[in-house]
Amino acid sequence: MTQLPVRYQWFDLLAAGEVLSRVKQALAVETDGDLAVFIGVRPDAIAEWRQRNQVPFDAIVSTCLITGASLTYLLRGEGPMLCQLPASPLSPEVLEGVLHRLMRDGYIRDSAHQPAVQARVRSLAWDIWRYARHANNVLQQLVDSFGVDEKAAYLLVFEHEKPHERPE
Repeated sequence: MTQLPVRYQWFDLLAAGEVLSRVKQALAVETDGDLAVFIGVRPDAIAEWRQRNQVPFDAIVSTCLITGASLTYLLRGEGPMLCQLPASPLSPEVLEGVLHRLMRDGYIRDSAHQPAVQARVRSLAWDIWRYARHANNVLQQLVDSFGVDEKAAYLLVFEHEKPHERPE
């Protein structure tokens, strides 16, 4: 996990202990050790974050993307923990169709055409759909609740190096 670039240090002013408590609540883990395992860091990293009063922003965003937790809730403790997501114009069934088309066109290899692979495609389609909805919500919250510029919000969430790399 990476620390925020210097230009986004305003997130460092938040109480790390409170943010970590809300992250653990959203992820349904009880201990710092469980949290470390869940997000893939050393167990002592969580203690270091508390000591420095800094939580890597990508750990917070990852929690939002995985759980649908509100960024505003995790960072500020305001509003409901889970976001109410608007209906998505892109359904999991459409994404499943896209994945099947990619398989048929050779972009995704499936030489055996086994039913287990088909089930994995369906599961992947649902995961992509859910992740995309949560990502859109995080971007919107950064802009609306935190006053972050749209391109900067995109960079924060997706970690691209140059704003012009953002697909339109």
